[in-house]
Amino acid sequence: LFGILLTTPTPPPTPIPTRTAEPQPTGSPGTTPTGGEVVINEINWFGTKESVDGEWLELYNSGGTSVDLGGWQVVNSTEGGTITIGSGISIAAGGYLVLARNPDVTGMAEYLYTGYNFGEFGDNVSLLDGGGSTQDSVNCAGGWYAGLTRGTSMERISASASGSSSSNWSDALSSATYAGTNRGTPRAKNSVSSTAATASFSSDSAAFAAASGATRAASG
Repeated sequence: LFGILLTTPTPPPTPIPTRTAEPQPTGSPGTTPTGGEVVINEINWFGTKESVDGEWLELYNSGGTSVDLGGWQVVNSTEGGTITIGSGISIAAGGYLVLARNPDVTGMAEYLYTGYNFGEFGDNVSLLDGGGSTQDSVNCAGGWYAGLTRGTSMERISASASGSSSSNWSDALSSATYAGTNRGTPRAKNSVSSTAATASFSSDSAAFAAASGATRAASG
């Protein structure tokens, strides 16, 4: 009799599964800023020739759509002041909005504020949207970049360049005057601007609500 050798067949090796690549996150989109193209465009921090209280600043919308500014804030971290823009205020594409302490001085202000002062030796001024995100910043905490003569505003050269770069600011030209012999361009293209747009001020809403003691200014 021949012995029958029984062997257990060896199973084929178990295939090693190939790992399927998982898509990697590209980052949470987060909250899209309300504007993103609205910037601090001009600051008259030293007042006008007529009054030290003639301080004002101008916002400019370099984007292609209107932006609702309700709830936006201008925050001065050096002096500790805040301007809160009321509901119903918007800035059109290519438009300007002037915020001022004294409407009688500029004659061009569309929004009046109280309880906010620019520092004599410099300030860190930020523009926050309604969600609290910083849309623009002009950090002059170490000293103002321009406008060192009363009655002369500090004008931004490029809306797309950093607001905290000293090379992006200059005195308003002597040919750009308003309210007598004050130098500046409230509600108009900056005299030193490198921006091609020349749009004038416009607002999408006739409702100018008061906030932080602000009232609507008379048309100038």
